[in-house]
Amino acid sequence: MSEKQPLLVEVNAGEFAVFGGIDLDGVTIERAPLLPRDTRKSFEDTVSAALAAGNVGARAAAALGSFEGLVRLSPATVEAISAGATPMSNGMFNLGSLTNGNGQIVQTIQWTPAGATTLSAAAATIAPALALLGIQLQLVNIIRLVEEGKRLTDALLVELRSDSWATVRAQHEGMLAMVAEAQAIGAVNDNIWQNVQGNEFVLRDAREGFRRKVDEHLLKLDRASTPTERREVLDHHGDAIVADVQGLLQAQAAWFTYQAIRAGNIRFNSDRDSTAQEHLITVVANARLQHAQDLRDATGLIDALVRRSSAMVEAEDSASIPFGRKRRAAKQVAYAGKALAQQLATLHDAWGLIDPPLPSPKITARQDGDDVERSLRIIRWHLHPAEQLLAITVAQDQSSSRDAWAWKLQNDWLVLAVTNERVVVAKQKMFYARGEIVDDIPLSDLRYVRYEPGSGKPNRSEARMDITTAKGDLKLKFADWAAEGRSRKELDSLALLLQSQMTLPATEVPGIPDAITASE
Repeated sequence: MSEKQPLLVEVNAGEFAVFGGIDLDGVTIERAPLLPRDTRKSFEDTVSAALAAGNVGARAAAALGSFEGLVRLSPATVEAISAGATPMSNGMFNLGSLTNGNGQIVQTIQWTPAGATTLSAAAATIAPALALLGIQLQLVNIIRLVEEGKRLTDALLVELRSDSWATVRAQHEGMLAMVAEAQAIGAVNDNIWQNVQGNEFVLRDAREGFRRKVDEHLLKLDRASTPTERREVLDHHGDAIVADVQGLLQAQAAWFTYQAIRAGNIRFNSDRDSTAQEHLITVVANARLQHAQDLRDATGLIDALVRRSSAMVEAEDSASIPFGRKRRAAKQVAYAGKALAQQLATLHDAWGLIDPPLPSPKITARQDGDDVERSLRIIRWHLHPAEQLLAITVAQDQSSSRDAWAWKLQNDWLVLAVTNERVVVAKQKMFYARGEIVDDIPLSDLRYVRYEPGSGKPNRSEARMDITTAKGDLKLKFADWAAEGRSRKELDSLALLLQSQMTLPATEVPGIPDAITASE
């Protein structure tokens, strides 16, 4: 084994403590901002002892590099390390390789996964160190978020900041000053803890207050049963959603920093308290759980708002959107939402929101010359993250106003998009003017699809399609372009696609009525 061969110890999924450095483009080793010197020393000694066990011997222990910090590796990188891993002779660590974007090996490393039995013999001494290490990257990201917030220039976000936000921000900056002092002395001593201890009630109250407001928004969205109802929630409460998510991010960052300082002080007093180690692990676990839940829910709200406003921008660049009691440029709302999404990405890479890619449906039953790409740019904002667009077409509603089962779309021309989950229905005018959809039909609700192909000259006839669902019926007519050529083939394929999804659940089939069975 070469001198100072690097070692990675996984402390959380995808997060590793680094010994001896790492050489991979795009990967930054982050300094642990609140790791006491004695905890670091205990961690280094334990890992060194584990590495020296078995046949690896003292030479390997001597070659262990010093603790450098922490890195977050992408799932693809972790998978690549694991794929060619070779267990080392001590049965504790694996030998793997880091590769660059071209698949070339750039570094050979030793590594051990989280939860492995590698360090089990020293579990009592290393567990508190692993717990403290497990919150260091979150703390790094929070500190970075504060610095980025000072440079924030988005006028809408600044306008919507509340007095509570400002109070929490001031307290948080005071706690970050205490983090800097702890870094300087290598411990969270009692003097540092006493400076932040009095903030607990205010921080908890602020976080729980914003948390309740976010929960209320989520509940309203959850109760909205149609895309139209969801859109109304976002339009009527968009300003409050932005203000409350921004408030929750600040309150959560301050609260988490407080919990990290608290954990560091518990570690400082561990020699005098036999319950300290277990207490520290509990504090860290609860902080991580609440941190993840707050970010996950904030992401869901901002994702919905960004999708709503971005679909409008794709449809009409100058469109305006209802935003609480005012109207705002949809572009401004989308920009503010994406700024918050970037803050979420700073706090947790996995929750960074990115613009959805342009879908590539296999079936495009449209008139030659139609701007299909424009439709795809709009519809992508309505697709769920894992949803696949299979087909898209345009048809005219032919439902009668006297038909109780009809959708009653008033003979409008419609855009229909078929995915692997549902049929998305939009009125063409509103789709292209405001990026809006009317409703959707889960594929599991398709009961029967009747299709009559069109024909060209000399016996010209229009293609028709009736879609019977569990809740209502769509009667569609297609224009002349659908009667022949490539468009006819595309529409035939779309009809087959829908027909392939027809189901009649046994729960919807009644038994034979008593009047019949009684007569027998």
